[in-house]
Amino acid sequence: MRRGGTTVQNVEHTTLLLIKIEEERNLFVNTKIIAIIGRSGSGKSTLAKELAIDLNANIIKSFTTRDLRDEYDDHTQSTHQQYEIDKNNNKAIAIYESKYGHVYWSTTDQVVQNMVNIYVIDYKGLIQLRNFTHVCVVVVKIQHLGFSPFSSY
Repeated sequence: MRRGGTTVQNVEHTTLLLIKIEEERNLFVNTKIIAIIGRSGSGKSTLAKELAIDLNANIIKSFTTRDLRDEYDDHTQSTHQQYEIDKNNNKAIAIYESKYGHVYWSTTDQVVQNMVNIYVIDYKGLIQLRNFTHVCVVVVKIQHLGFSPFSSY
């Protein structure tokens, strides 16, 4: 089931654009994270899954201390205690603490070295991710262009 408004054609076009950007940048770092940001329902998860197939890439799933929303939730449920362990062992990266007391993070163990990793991430987590200097972070911002009766534009 698809939750966003992204079509396969849009994903394919974005994939080709992203590959072209990578080639033009001639990045020397072997480990890359493609960080995908955007509004809810914009197609971030759909793009991540398509890119993972096209680029044979690893998908990083954030840990969260909140309850999972449904079977389509792209997070892995964890505990505050595990977050503290990861943080104290310098393994926690891309940390975002919500105003409701929930924590979202990933770990250095989830990043596969010498390959492309894909991470659907909140903007605040992206700021933290950029402090993880052992990788090249490429940011892709998705803007939902389809019509929705719930959108404000």
